[in-house]
Amino acid sequence: MCAMGSILFLGGWLSPIDLFPFNEGQRLQTAIDEAYKDGLLGKNSAGTDWELDIYIHYGAGAY
Repeated sequence: MCAMGSILFLGGWLSPIDLFPFNEGQRLQTAIDEAYKDGLLGKNSAGTDWELDIYIHYGAGAY
């Protein structure tokens, strides 16, 4: 078995909504998008036969 995806769980206070002064979640998404564009993520990640996708999941902030 090999993993083809990763889920990054971020607390609700890091959600992409503009209610908070920090935008770490959006910065992380931008970095992930750039990695896909540069071929480091997705099919044939970094020029290999592997596939790796990264997903961000935002919590409800209730913890």
